[in-house]
Amino acid sequence: MGLAKVLHILSGMLGSVGGACVTLSCSMIAVAIWMGAHEQTTSLAAMDAHRATAEAADTPAVDRRDAGALYETYGAAAASTCDAASEDYIRNVAKDDFEWSSSASDLFGARFNKYQEIVSQPGVITLSTDKLILRSKSKTDTRVAFYCRYNTLTHKVLGYEVGP
Repeated sequence: MGLAKVLHILSGMLGSVGGACVTLSCSMIAVAIWMGAHEQTTSLAAMDAHRATAEAADTPAVDRRDAGALYETYGAAAASTCDAASEDYIRNVAKDDFEWSSSASDLFGARFNKYQEIVSQPGVITLSTDKLILRSKSKTDTRVAFYCRYNTLTHKVLGYEVGP
């Protein structure tokens, strides 16, 4: 049943004044919906433009192919982000138990305290640590290198790797 037929039936039931009120109400609702959708689209576009401008302003001008510059600018954030999920990764891939070496100098330091000089992809820095100790069932400890690839543009860990 079409809208015109429904309005005609309501008009007959409510009389001409009631029908006019229903028609006016429906028209006002339709206009409000249209205006709301139009305003929301404008607001979302404006928010996206503002977000892009803010991100551009917050992003320092760094040579994305210079590991030293990336580490100097993003090293603390990269180390913190890499450290946050590192134990979950190790638990999933390690055949044996593990622990982190500790010393007085490590008390407030990050686990990932070194970086590779070579940048494999622009904006991606590879952090490393030699503080990971894998313990076998025979209770022998092996210190291994542990790497974390961090994307400075997305601020996310791309992956981990356990080395010799």
